[in-house]
Amino acid sequence: EAAAQALAGHTLKAERNFKQAKLNDLPEVQYWKAYNFGRMERWDDAAEMMPDDPVFLSRYPRLIKYELGLVLAETALRQNNIQVAGDYIALLQSDLSKMKNPYLSAYRYLLGELRRQEGDESEALAIWEEMLESGDRLYRAKAGLAWVKLARIQEEITPARGIEILDQLRYTWRGDGLETQIAHTLGKMYMEQGEYRKGLSLLRETASFTDNEANRSDIVSDMQTAFRDLFLGDASENLSAI
Repeated sequence: EAAAQALAGHTLKAERNFKQAKLNDLPEVQYWKAYNFGRMERWDDAAEMMPDDPVFLSRYPRLIKYELGLVLAETALRQNNIQVAGDYIALLQSDLSKMKNPYLSAYRYLLGELRRQEGDESEALAIWEEMLESGDRLYRAKAGLAWVKLARIQEEITPARGIEILDQLRYTWRGDGLETQIAHTLGKMYMEQGEYRKGLSLLRETASFTDNEANRSDIVSDMQTAFRDLFLGDASENLSAI
């Protein structure tokens, strides 16, 4: 029952049912508990629960294996646990020819993140860039944001190109923390281009609509830093009196 609730997105009900004492001695339950926490984006809790070895998942029907395996691979990647993430992703590769969206897009996005953490930035960029024009909307937005961030670090695109892509992504996916991340990055890129009014206005708007206190704190901190640098730093020399 708890597993069915987790798959259906009834995560709070599933969490309560997973706490039943009679389930504590079943190793397989740990995969499901971790998956349920991942669905809630409680990644630290998911990482604490998930087994390092994906052996049980290999016995599952293909679609359930995709569903759990991708969430658990993301959990490991969010902990920078390359070895475990690689094991889960390798398990999914055996059925790659049969994988369809949204699972295929999720797989490709996570493979790019695995390559980035392994230090192969060129391969990560290639995987994510290929996703900019195709695939599931959610993972196209995730891949686009990741690609812009890494491409800027590698100085492979200009701020103007980054702004163009992020501005498009704002309308690809809306209404949750991913939209906040996209708008936050876009606001900083506007300021990197010298468009301080646009950048600060967008950051203020983004801080006002996000429900995540940690995200809001990060955005406000960036706004304060930008404002201080703008009027007290080198940028102030190019400002008119008005």
